[in-house]
Amino acid sequence: MQLLPDEEILVASNQDKVILTNQRVHLTDKQWGRNYQITLFLENISSIENVYKGNPIFLVVAGLSLAIGLVTVEREYEGGVAFAAFTVALVSLVLWLNSRSHVVTISSNGGGKLNFLVAGMSEPEVQGFVDKVETAKAGRIKQLFRF
Repeated sequence: MQLLPDEEILVASNQDKVILTNQRVHLTDKQWGRNYQITLFLENISSIENVYKGNPIFLVVAGLSLAIGLVTVEREYEGGVAFAAFTVALVSLVLWLNSRSHVVTISSNGGGKLNFLVAGMSEPEVQGFVDKVETAKAGRIKQLFRF
């Protein structure tokens, strides 16, 4: 990313994939064989989301399978059913844990969205980054409108 005149980098995070400057936010990433870059000017940011996502279906299946396993474990002739139910519960729990992700989305006024996973960042680091974006946006608005 080349800096614009009078632009300075405020913070780089998520292994330098996301760069916040005093004028814009820039994301460079690679996913499934494609490279992409997204840049949002700070004055165009309309919202910032800090979201934990997961697939609750896997958790429901794990709970139901566990219940079936607990009910059938006492019966001698249904030992195979209990084993299968416990196995399905364990696999579903692992799938649910793997489906969980922490995503920050920065949206622009009527334009695109800048989405990035923050798996390598702690919660205070993520909140600090979001606070820095909000502070930089406020500074950019003041600079543009000379308040």
